[in-house]
Amino acid sequence: MALTFDDYGVSWDEVFRWGGGDAKLRYYNALVSGNIEAAGDYRAKVDHYPGLVDLPLAFLRNQLGAPDYLVGHAWTAAFGLLGIAGAMALAKVLGGRWAALLAGISLALYPRYWGHAFFNPKDIPFAAMYVWGLWALALALRDRRRDWRSALCFGALAGACMSVRVGGLLLLCYAGLFIFLQLVYARVCIGVAYFKRQAWESLRWGAVATALAFLFLLIFWPSAHQNPFVTTAGAVSAVSHFGWQGEVLFDGVSYPASEVPRRYLPAMLARTAPDFWWWLAMGCVAWLLCNAKLWRKLWSEHVAQLLVAFAVLFPLAYIMVRKSIVYDGARHVLFLIPPSAALLGCWSVNAYSALQSKYGRWAALLWATPSLGLMLWTVADMARLHPYEYIYYNRLSGGVAGAKDRFETDYWGVAFREAADILSNELPPRERPWRLTMEPPIDALVARFGKPVVPPPSLVKPFLGEHFELVSGDQQPDFYIASSRNGYHDMRDGKVLLSIARDGVVLVVVKEFSAQ
Repeated sequence: MALTFDDYGVSWDEVFRWGGGDAKLRYYNALVSGNIEAAGDYRAKVDHYPGLVDLPLAFLRNQLGAPDYLVGHAWTAAFGLLGIAGAMALAKVLGGRWAALLAGISLALYPRYWGHAFFNPKDIPFAAMYVWGLWALALALRDRRRDWRSALCFGALAGACMSVRVGGLLLLCYAGLFIFLQLVYARVCIGVAYFKRQAWESLRWGAVATALAFLFLLIFWPSAHQNPFVTTAGAVSAVSHFGWQGEVLFDGVSYPASEVPRRYLPAMLARTAPDFWWWLAMGCVAWLLCNAKLWRKLWSEHVAQLLVAFAVLFPLAYIMVRKSIVYDGARHVLFLIPPSAALLGCWSVNAYSALQSKYGRWAALLWATPSLGLMLWTVADMARLHPYEYIYYNRLSGGVAGAKDRFETDYWGVAFREAADILSNELPPRERPWRLTMEPPIDALVARFGKPVVPPPSLVKPFLGEHFELVSGDQQPDFYIASSRNGYHDMRDGKVLLSIARDGVVLVVVKEFSAQ
């Protein structure tokens, strides 16, 4: 990550997150200085997201003096690495050291996660804090620890997750549900005295953890400083009914985001999971189906595994049943990938041990060896796609080439950077700057989307030399740079000067033309 974080372009969302962070920083500066009236004005202009990620990033961008995108990529990559560490920590709780090692490798070799880990300023930090919150809760459930230390640990991590996105409230809901079920088990299977002691300790534990989580959230959420209860309820409702009016390409058909089929999300997860995940998962399923001992002792000895499985399946089921708006592949559920990697590591190690115990070492190696080959194949795929690992599709679905004109590829627009770099390096300076436009014909945009949706200049501006200027489409540009998403690259005629592609799929084109 340290060697490659400067290879990635700027994504659509980054510039908006930078603006959100700057607004929050102005609010806190006014608040700390005692200017309550100005703080109130700034708070009214702040977006509805909590600021655990945006606020420190705004401070770092203002202090370091480096390009915004570079600081942002390093900051997001730190969360990406934190997510890998969290998957390893959770897998160790579930299945020991070898499970942790396999979980870390499996997540690092998940191309969609790795690619997003450099420029996705919302989904990656949330994924990292989600898996660490699950780690703290899994420890408390596994060991039935209801002491102050575990309450503070879980409360702080749940609060950190909520301070990235309020949807982290799920962690508190999981805690309440599973602690209640543990109490029911204690009452039925252990005894009344033990149940009463556990009930009191659990009540105290839950109160401390919840109070700390909401205190943490309140610190980083300017929108809640005026009315925390109304703001929290409104944010949870907004998360559940989030609206977006764009189009989604799925299986060759462009759907309005509100009309995407329910199968969209599981289909995208299936197509974007690495091939070796599929191989390991098939072995795990066979082991789970044949392991009667595990099912008999699932609640008493494997409650942490049950928690993580529930934390992966419940959000997915909820989104599908409620038909929540999702788009851009599976990026909205990236937070499910680290705990899935932990489960995959745990169950794969257990399946290997069971196979070795029953049929011998060579039988176990016969299952494990192909997964190593598929891992190396995934490494080769990631190297070939770099720095667009996030457009990966597995070979079972036809690869990136098979996704052409059927599924989204560079929906973030990060390939604009490579095209801008080439233009800046290949075209010499001249007396009048080269004019470059990102703007398709406005009438074509309005006819298709009902409004002029133009890519933000931040996708190319940091990478253009001084001999270039960005202009609107009616200012006689020399070149037109456009993404292939939504057919933007075909909305203007001209000679194709260069194209950025991977596996035969065009991501961005630059056309040379004379303005009419």
